[in-house]
Amino acid sequence: GVREALARSIRLVRGRARQVFVIAVGAIILTEIIVQAIVAPFEGVGVLVVVNLIAEGIFQPIEGLAIALVAIHLLELHGEAPAPDEMARALVGEHD
Repeated sequence: GVREALARSIRLVRGRARQVFVIAVGAIILTEIIVQAIVAPFEGVGVLVVVNLIAEGIFQPIEGLAIALVAIHLLELHGEAPAPDEMARALVGEHD
């Protein structure tokens, strides 16, 4: 359940909280700065909304990738990461 998941997350991050925080927040701040730099020259609510949605759609996955890589690295450090072929199957939805 939720408590078990939170307990596992705390255990995985223990001793590395600062590094995880810096990477996660750094990725978020960096992508938001890039998005705002792209959106800044545009005027008009409709144009701003469209450009912002496009920019967010391009750069938001970078945040997710950074956080996923940190999670996989933490699992590897604790010897809990699944084999690469298992992770690949889980990502594409193929099951035995």
